[in-house]
Amino acid sequence: MTPASTVPARARLEIVEGLRGLAALAVAWFHFTNGNTTFPSVPWLRASGTYGWLGVESFFVISGFIIPYAMFMSGYRRSHWRTFMAKRLLRLEPSYLVAIAVTLALWWLSSHSPGFARPAPSATAVLLHVAYLPTLFGYPWLDTSYWTLGIEFQYYLLMAAAFSWLAHPARRVRLACFGIACALSFALPSELLVFRYLALFALGAATFWKHARLVSRTEYAACLVVSTLAVAAMFGAAVAAVGATTALLIAFGHDLRWRPMAWLGTVSYSLYLLHGPIGERVVNLGARYARSPLSQLLVMFGALVVSIGAAVVVYRLVERPALRLSATLRYRPADGPGAPAMDRKTGANARS
Repeated sequence: MTPASTVPARARLEIVEGLRGLAALAVAWFHFTNGNTTFPSVPWLRASGTYGWLGVESFFVISGFIIPYAMFMSGYRRSHWRTFMAKRLLRLEPSYLVAIAVTLALWWLSSHSPGFARPAPSATAVLLHVAYLPTLFGYPWLDTSYWTLGIEFQYYLLMAAAFSWLAHPARRVRLACFGIACALSFALPSELLVFRYLALFALGAATFWKHARLVSRTEYAACLVVSTLAVAAMFGAAVAAVGATTALLIAFGHDLRWRPMAWLGTVSYSLYLLHGPIGERVVNLGARYARSPLSQLLVMFGALVVSIGAAVVVYRLVERPALRLSATLRYRPADGPGAPAMDRKTGANARS
């Protein structure tokens, strides 16, 4: 395997964190401005969030890049799958469980309000949430945003099994893996399964290849075109444009300065989890009183500020400690696909 990109790791991660922050902000703003059917009533304010849902597609491309990139850098091989899944669960589960608890607590408080008609979630539905399985058993998600967590978890399982092919030393094996991923988007198009979204993840995977120097620039461009066309055929031009732009920014945007948005990216997961149960309730409360365009805009910003504040608290108390614990889990050194490349001249780890 060839050495990883010479672009400093901090620059790569800053652009990824910046894109995460932007994606989370877009999704939150979409739900604030379009989640309530009657509020805001100001047309331009509602229109400002019309396409914010595209942040979800950007998240899939980011995961398509960062998951195999992290596996490559840490020397993953298939025998490490238990450690890999443990690391991913530590990344997702603690903050997610807190978000579920917050959602249930706020539902209970809302249930005491006059006119509240939303039925209580069953114990079975809540337990299925812990394993990201509710819709596969016919239950709705407690919050509509959580459906992407189910797709992401399926993607982790897929990567645990398929990474050795995605990063295989033989180009024909890697390209076959890439082609199968794009084809599965059409062969298994269920919205409940990860396969429908594999062309989006493939945009990120091709960008991982570029950073790991597993493809030339020409080959990267060809992969980008193929996966973008597959995304356009499956989801339309808007999703394809956002997906391709996300991939290109990760590939070539390391000179951009994203520090404010990168800071938001550090709490983007907690923001994504909490903007629905917390931020949208702020919007619904504001809808009772805000009538003028300015007051409605202030409600939107208030929902955003409260959501970010809650995200910072959960990040510091829950997510950051879980990330540190996850970092203590390491793969045992081993040879084979996914193991650290060695510089033939110096014998040093080429990815350090």
